[in-house]
Amino acid sequence: MTNTIRYEHSVCAFLDILGFEAMVVSKTDENKAKIDHYYKVINEIEAKLKSIDSKANIKILAISDSIILSSPISKRAESSNIKVLQNFFTAVNLIQYELASHDIWIRGGISFGEISFKPENNFIVGEGYIKAYKLEGIAKYPRTIIDPKIIKTTTAASFNEFIARINNKDFSNWTSDILYSWEKRLQDSTELSRDIPLFLDYLSPIFDTNILEDSIIIDNIKKNIINDLKHYPKYQWLVNYLKSKAKLGNFRDSLEKFYPSADHEIYKTILSRLRST
Repeated sequence: MTNTIRYEHSVCAFLDILGFEAMVVSKTDENKAKIDHYYKVINEIEAKLKSIDSKANIKILAISDSIILSSPISKRAESSNIKVLQNFFTAVNLIQYELASHDIWIRGGISFGEISFKPENNFIVGEGYIKAYKLEGIAKYPRTIIDPKIIKTTTAASFNEFIARINNKDFSNWTSDILYSWEKRLQDSTELSRDIPLFLDYLSPIFDTNILEDSIIIDNIKKNIINDLKHYPKYQWLVNYLKSKAKLGNFRDSLEKFYPSADHEIYKTILSRLRST
């Protein structure tokens, strides 16, 4: 007798580690350390999620260069789904930020639908997973983009309202914006093209006054942007993303306080742009 596959309406993230094959093939000590840290981060975050009641329903599975997360969400448009999405998006942000600090970059997609997911059996199937997988393929840059139809699972009436409600939070393990806010961006800011409506604001903590000393991520971007021309667009997008965040008035004082005489090119660019606004 065969077991019937049981589906559950869920939000799903499909994440891809950029350059993973090169890490494995090169076998340098640096890349071996990256791979070790990759799996360490996933295991640590999985354990952390299980210990937090609001995130305990988030399932996670890492297979080679792919990370899959899933969490049940109501089929109906309910305001309570905002909290589900806040927790889910934050879990993905934590993975992205921690890996970026070790020069491991992610491209991903988040969608929703019927899913059967059994991480303990390395098994996942369903519409939500397929949609997330396809979104990752068009994300293009080191970012995680979100299916715009996801706002239909909430009572938000527009992208701006959805973003504002998702970002209206106070998590102990994520105190920055969860989603990138186009509305907050200065009207004359031309650094970042609005090619998609929703993506995770995973580098926002760089500008948090509590952890602004974590400059290693910007060092990693600076190193990679000159390494290989074919990868230049991906890292230039990251620079543009950070520039657009830096031009927000909320970060002006923080940047001037922590980087008054910064030597890094990106810092100098950010500060010079701030002074000219």
